[in-house]
Amino acid sequence: MRKYFFDLLLKGYIGIIVLIPYRAFAQVDVTAPLQQLQSARDKAKSSNLQVSQIKTGSESLFDIILIIAGVCGTALTGVSLYKLYQASQDEQSREHVGRSVAGIVIGAIITMLAVVVGLITTTATGGN
Repeated sequence: MRKYFFDLLLKGYIGIIVLIPYRAFAQVDVTAPLQQLQSARDKAKSSNLQVSQIKTGSESLFDIILIIAGVCGTALTGVSLYKLYQASQDEQSREHVGRSVAGIVIGAIITMLAVVVGLITTTATGGN
């Protein structure tokens, strides 16, 4: 009984190995990739998206990021200056001078980078 089971199993396995490639290659349409490529090209031609629209959108997004960085840097510097002032006025203050100085330096660097990058891109692009 065991021999028949393994014999049937082996015949079934060989049959599957023989039939799988036959079925796979019997239904292949060799023009399908070319049709998909042509369809993609047609969709790309009819698209309304232009390179100038992407460029304009990215420039305005970049300007917004620069403005936000400048405002955040200025705010960080201002808050740090206020905390440093409080720490210098009160001997019993729990404010740490090192944190305030680090905040001033980091805020100033962020603000300067935003202003310098904004000025350079504005002058390099002719004010646009």
